[in-house]
Parts: sequence; C-alpha cells; structure tokens
Amino acid sequence: MPELTQTTAHYNDRFSNNQTVRKASAQGRNGAVVSQSRVATEAGLKVLRAGGNAVDAAIATSLAVGVAEPWMSGLGGGGLCLIYRARDQKVFGFDFGMRAPRALDPADYPLDPDGGMAGDLFGWPKVVEDRNLHGATAVAVPGMTAGLGLLHERFGSRSWASLFESAIALADEGLLVDWFAQHHIANNASGLVRDPGCRAIFLTPEGLPPAPVTDRPRCRNVALAATLRTLADQGAAALHEGPLAQSVIADLQALGSRMTLQDLADTKPHTYQPVQAPLGCGRVWVLPELNGGPTILRALQSLQSKEDPFKGAAPDPAFFVAFAKAMQESFRYRLGELGDQEGRRGVESCTTHLSTVDGEGNMVAMTQTLLSVFGSRVLLPGSGLLMNNAINWFDPRPSEDDDPRPNALAPGKRPLCNYVPLIGEDVDGRFAVGGSGGRKIIPAVAQLAAWRLGYGLELDTAMAQPRLDVSSPESVGLDPRIGQDTIEALNNAGISTQVLRWGPAPNNFAILGCAESSDQGAKAAADPYHPWAEAMAF
Repeated sequence: MPELTQTTAHYNDRFSNNQTVRKASAQGRNGAVVSQSRVATEAGLKVLRAGGNAVDAAIATSLAVGVAEPWMSGLGGGGLCLIYRARDQKVFGFDFGMRAPRALDPADYPLDPDGGMAGDLFGWPKVVEDRNLHGATAVAVPGMTAGLGLLHERFGSRSWASLFESAIALADEGLLVDWFAQHHIANNASGLVRDPGCRAIFLTPEGLPPAPVTDRPRCRNVALAATLRTLADQGAAALHEGPLAQSVIADLQALGSRMTLQDLADTKPHTYQPVQAPLGCGRVWVLPELNGGPTILRALQSLQSKEDPFKGAAPDPAFFVAFAKAMQESFRYRLGELGDQEGRRGVESCTTHLSTVDGEGNMVAMTQTLLSVFGSRVLLPGSGLLMNNAINWFDPRPSEDDDPRPNALAPGKRPLCNYVPLIGEDVDGRFAVGGSGGRKIIPAVAQLAAWRLGYGLELDTAMAQPRLDVSSPESVGLDPRIGQDTIEALNNAGISTQVLRWGPAPNNFAILGCAESSDQGAKAAADPYHPWAEAMAF
C-alpha cells in the first residue's frame, strides 16, 4: 500500500500550519472584480463605476496587474479568455497566447550532453545554456496586446485610452516593494542580475534585492510607462507595427532572438467556440485545443459518469478518491498523447488570473502569463517590456518517425499550455473562475467547478475548501486540512499522497479567483492564501 509522506520543502517546515486563513467575498448589485493585486482590482472596479462593462473592466485590470505584479504577466506575454455576453446568453473564447518565431531553428536548442533535467516548471531534458528558459532565445512572440485590442473591438464600451489610466498611473509611481514583492525578486535575483534591464529596475546598484523595511523602495519602469502611453494613444497595433514594434525587435535581436517584425505583424488572436459539458446541476464551458480545458473536461466527464458522484452536502472521502482517479487518468492522457511533461511540485506559482462581472450579467474569465516567474528575465530597454519565456512550453526533444512528439519545438508553432479559464452555469446564475500556478491550475479549477455545480457550495465555502493537487499522475498533494479519513481512503485506493505544508508563499496549490452573477447581484472571491489577491464589488 502506498505510504503517506510528509514534505518539508524549503522553509515550509518552520511555518505554522496551525492556522486557518479566510477572506470574505465582495458583493454588490452593479459589478465585481477579482485579481491577484488589490490595486489592479481597484482599476477594474473604477471602470465599472464609470459605466464600463465587464470586458472594459477586465482590460483595465489586465493592464494594471501587468504593472503591479510584473513577474507574472504583462504585455510581453499572452493569455486566454472566456466571455459570457448576457444579451444573447452566449459564451465566446479567445486565445492570445504566444507562438514560436517563424525563423526559429530547433537546432539552436541542443540537449545538454551532460544530461539532467531543466530546473524550472517542467521536466524537460536540460538544454545547453538553458536557452529555452532564460534570455532572448527563450522569448516567443507575445499576443497579449493584440488580444486586448480584439476584446475591446468586439465587446468594449469605454474608450480604449481610458482603460489605460490606472496602469499608467501605477507605472509612473513605480512598484512599491513590500515583503511579498521582495520574496519574488530575491528568489529570482540570480537570473535578474544577468540582464541589464531587469537589474536596473528590480535590483539595487549592488545587484541585491531591495530592502522594503528600511528603504521603502519603488521599482520604476519609465520605459514601460511610455509604452503604455503610446498604446493608449495609438491602439494595440502600435506594438505590432511602427516605431514601438521596431524597438522591441531591435532589442530582442541584439540579445540573440530570431524574432522579426513580420512575427509581430502577423500576430492574430484565435477565436474559438468554447466547448461545454454537463456537470452536476449545471454545465461548464472551457476553451478547446492547446490549454488545460480538454484535460479538465476529460476528468469532469469521467467524474460525472460515476453513480451519484456528488452525494452528501459536501465533498467526502469517496469524492476525493473518485476525483483523484479521474484527474490522474486525464493527466496520463495529457502526458502521453498531448506532449506535456511531468514537472516538479513546489516551485513558485506563476501566471495570474482575473474575473469580472457587471450589473447586466456579462462576465469575463481571463488568465495571462509570462510562463515562468519573471518570464525570460529579459526586460527590453527601449519599451520596458518584461518578456515571456514561452519557448519553455515546448518539448526540446525533436520529433522522429518512430517517436512523434506533438509538442516538439518548431518554427511558428503554438505550444501546449496549462492555464484554463472556465465559466459555469446553474439555475441560480453563472460564475467565471480561473487560477495561476502552472499545471496545478487544472485540478484546482476542476474542483471548484465540481463543488459549485455538484454540491451547490456557495462561493465563500467553495473557495475555502481544502483541495487536492492532482497535477501529477504519480502522487496526490494534500492540503494539511484534509481529514485523516480522506488520506486513508486515498491510500487504500492505491493512490500515493503527500501532505503539502503551507508556507509564507502560496506555492503548493493554484491561486483561484472567481466572480459570479445571480439574481442577488454580483459577487467575487479571492484566494485566501495569496497575500495580495483581492475581490471588490459595488
């Protein structure tokens, strides 16, 4: 029988787990916003108060969170989005993720002859000089700006420029470095110090992380503020053609990238018909193709096929066993057929998610990312953009006739991604949810959807519920609050488990954010374990 193992990763064994953390949801009649940054949430709520709709609020929140939480996302990255439009009760899907430059040569990424595994999110074989992880060779063509531009064109009601106001103000004042910001900077300082742009913005002249207690420092990115003003004045196309685009490409090519102006000019978001499936007393929508949506649907459909999968008033040991088995099978399919690779547990959570809802019932679930924390650790001096490292999403091993690899690195290709915004619906209303945390996003979003639609748990209870991390087909990570009866049931079912102790940084489980709309109005809830995450409503 598999044995339960207690993890003591890093400093978490010294961190008290004898505590319960809760955050109250926010409720109002006119709209709600949730993100991983209080000031970004305020930016979205400001737009709603001014008469903007949920898409306007999402764009403003997206721009602001890229400034306020720069290590997770920004205009140098990409994202996914689901939109529910109340007037015709339709769900729309958009993918504005990254893709490989068309001039990329896979031969530039040879496997390290000494072997080993890459020291980041995924279990890929190590590439020489970590060229797929750090530096300009790790940068894929960003899609974030083009995506926001399309969303505004299709659904926006406020002026494009007005949605930049909060982001520009935040960039002008600079990022105030508190303990949580310092945590991210310090954890990545060895990579940041190698790039002149990152070093100038995020580190002291001595190459050290700022000291928040003594200095109250701010990280000011003057070039980013100027870029935001250019985009506000000239539109999203300014990042894909013209002087700003030329600056981006010149800086990248000077650092060794094969990206060209044509790559930026050819950037087009993908529009999708979302896939829907029944779940409990309602249904869910996710995006198809190269994201976590198909993996979630496969697991939820397996769970839904069981006899009485949601018995009782709340998740019990039988549910967790059935869920773990369904999710592990879904991940085995993902790893075996879709080209994903099992990664490492306990690394820093990355990516960011925001959800918005307005008084008409329109809602947005948007997840955006640079991939790794601080992306490629390349900050372009001319534009101030911190660039993604989405080349790391690809399998660096080449496809061969006898060993096809569907996610192998290739020119112009889009990678298989982990993020998964989801919209759910039952007779009482709808909710928009998503998360950050790499592959951990998939089981976290699936569990919240199951608890809302299978058990009918209200939002606060569902957000505070102890979760499993089933992002590995080999073992299941457990919230320390999971009961011993659940642990024994999982072990008796042949499932290896690990208790993942909480620490000062929320790395063990995905960080969820959810907004909902019902006859009672709008409501949003932030993940209780993220120190910056905030939900607001009015």
